[in-house]
Amino acid sequence: MANIKTTVGISILAISTISMTSITTGHTPDESPCFTPTYAEKENLVPHPECDNLNGFGGWGTKTINTEPKYVYCGDKSIAVASPWGGTLELNNLKGNTVYRFLARTYAPTGTSAIINAFNHSYGNEDIELWISEKTNQWETVDITFKTSDTNATGLYFVGATGNGNVYIDNYEAYIVKEPIIRIQYVDEKGNSLKEERTITGEWGPVQIPTNRARIHCRKRQTSHYKRRYKVPL
Repeated sequence: MANIKTTVGISILAISTISMTSITTGHTPDESPCFTPTYAEKENLVPHPECDNLNGFGGWGTKTINTEPKYVYCGDKSIAVASPWGGTLELNNLKGNTVYRFLARTYAPTGTSAIINAFNHSYGNEDIELWISEKTNQWETVDITFKTSDTNATGLYFVGATGNGNVYIDNYEAYIVKEPIIRIQYVDEKGNSLKEERTITGEWGPVQIPTNRARIHCRKRQTSHYKRRYKVPL
């Protein structure tokens, strides 16, 4: 009987260049360790990873530095963004045709939700929803990897989507990483190769999102509350 062996070139287990993780945690600000960069050898592109300063971030509308401990994951500050759609916290001017990994802790109080979208990509002017919060009154871990289009004007933004109040972000990281690669080898039970192996790399496109019930939420960042929802063929 033939066996199929899959070798993943890096630690991102996704055929697509988009990989999403959402983990809920009950972390409190005084626990340690507090903030440790994911990659010691890479430059973190977020201007203030511990979210204690707004300088260097883009965006529009209302965003403030929060000092209320309940809404701080690490240290004594986090960034609050007004919800619903009261402002955005943006990372602008990402490089085109480049794979990025974004990590953060987010908090959505009861009645609110938070999303992270990409804008100015290859699908026209609509925004692509990469992540949406799943819990309230708990910290969630965000881990998104995706490849930008050819334009150098691509960016990412964090925003409150529903409810009245604020949503919060802390421990924010952004790195350029290698493109996810999966190699598939066809071997028998003795490890002998049966045919040439396949190499699959992710492609930035609407049919390449690795979820069973993938959806793309498209919305302008600074227009009225206009939303379209697409089901993605898998």
